[in-house]
Amino acid sequence: MALSSLGRFAYVLWTIAAIFAALALFVATRAG
Repeated sequence: MALSSLGRFAYVLWTIAAIFAALALFVATRAG
């Protein structure tokens, strides 16, 4: 159970990180 919970937490963390990275890249390219 603990491993499953940790895996889910890591998945959410990576998803948030990917969204922020994509947003930062979008802003950087828009800024020129």
